[in-house]
Amino acid sequence: MSDRSDDAPPAAEALTARVLQFFVADPDRLMRFFDVTGLTADTIRSAANAPGFAAAVLDYILGDEALLQRFAAETGTQPEALSRARAGLDGRGEAPRARASATPLRGPSNLARRFKGE
Repeated sequence: MSDRSDDAPPAAEALTARVLQFFVADPDRLMRFFDVTGLTADTIRSAANAPGFAAAVLDYILGDEALLQRFAAETGTQPEALSRARAGLDGRGEAPRARASATPLRGPSNLARRFKGE
């Protein structure tokens, strides 16, 4: 994660790291994350340092109820903790305030476009 303290509150940054560890623990989950977001093992480090990364990762997991429930069960983290952390990012310029309904992601993700070249 980023060393800059103004990127995300500590709770959101810690939860984002936990989500990423959850992805890494299962190669299929990690590949799906990469496929949907357009990120790669080579680009994720630079993306993680970009503003909005924590919000984007939390949006990704919050947008997939089955994945969210599996994360909650495997890590002992309440889904509400992720929702609260995500909501806390809205006032910090992490992402737009209005969030579309949790629809499945299609095509190249905004994550990859958002962090391209950073």
